[in-house]
Amino acid sequence: MCNLGTAIENKGIEIGEKKKAKELAIKLYKKGSSLETISELIEVPVSQLEEWLELQAV
Repeated sequence: MCNLGTAIENKGIEIGEKKKAKELAIKLYKKGSSLETISELIEVPVSQLEEWLELQAV
């Protein structure tokens, strides 16, 4: 069971990190940063950024 608890905790951290990256990407984009710059800074593919921004209707 210890491994299950660790796996659940790690998944929660992963989800939290993704949420923070998404929020940061949106803020940077709204401030005028290019998708390429944001992609480099937060290490997320441009295609993923485009999907996030499309869902936010920025």
